[in-house]
Amino acid sequence: SSSTAHAQRIFGLDTSSAANASAPTATQWTNAFNDTDGDGIAYKFAILRSSRGGTVDGTLDDSQFYTNISRATTAGLLAGSYHYVRADLTAHTATDDAQHYLNVAGMYMKPGYILPVFDLETGSGMTASGLTAWGMEFMNTIVAAKGIYPIVYTNSSYNNDEVTDELAFFDFN
Repeated sequence: SSSTAHAQRIFGLDTSSAANASAPTATQWTNAFNDTDGDGIAYKFAILRSSRGGTVDGTLDDSQFYTNISRATTAGLLAGSYHYVRADLTAHTATDDAQHYLNVAGMYMKPGYILPVFDLETGSGMTASGLTAWGMEFMNTIVAAKGIYPIVYTNSSYNNDEVTDELAFFDFN
């Protein structure tokens, strides 16, 4: 007889405290990891917003990022950071946007943490080739600084309509 292997569903959190004055407590992080409420969901990873925009405009640092990543990892979750880019603002470049991310969360772009995440949701007014070039410049800045490629987080509409295959289906080889 053969047994069927079933994929396990792993739950994670996407967290931002940028609009809130306080972060989840250490107990709340531990409860999320251990499924203390008994709902069958034990979170195993967290991707935490660290920042948004460049160093010259669109800047917003999550005031609770360091507390969140510390509490998440202490509770046992695999954690990492994400940066909400502001490609729609013309006062700064993709390099500047990436530098802002590196300034805030660069110390967590290393083994033991989830790869950095490049959250691409804005770029209105740019052509697909223009937004792709902007995105590749952002990625190449992270690679030059850390030697790793960030995860590109977009929705299917962005992959299909807003960027070209160079960014949407990037081949790391």
